[in-house]
Amino acid sequence: DDAKELAKLGGIVVDDSQAKLEGKWTQGESLGHLGGGYHYASGAGNRATFTFEVKDAGKYELRGYWQGHENRSANAALTINRAGEKPVTLRLNQKVGEIDKPASLGKFQFAAGTHTLVLSTDGAKGNVHADAFQLILAD
Repeated sequence: DDAKELAKLGGIVVDDSQAKLEGKWTQGESLGHLGGGYHYASGAGNRATFTFEVKDAGKYELRGYWQGHENRSANAALTINRAGEKPVTLRLNQKVGEIDKPASLGKFQFAAGTHTLVLSTDGAKGNVHADAFQLILAD
């Protein structure tokens, strides 16, 4: 069952099935993925918003899950929106990556409350791949 698979990862996990998709996204499951599949999009104006609840304030490692592929974007935009903080935008190279080895995207301070990650195709060349993101309490 998909929920159990995601729960086994630990921390806070948000799958693409829980994300708010805006624009034109295509569902896929031919490449490796977490949960029930993944979504991908290209061209401007597509956004996937992953919302998660942090119960305990602290420093968390942000991890991204995707299966790398040559048709993917090397510069997908991921904006981290944290309550009370300026947004931070990272560029993700989705041409590389293994679904069973999440990409560490950095360590960030999160207050208790609701936060979002927004994955966008704006400025990206190639397909942007939305699968799952995870927060793990960092040392």
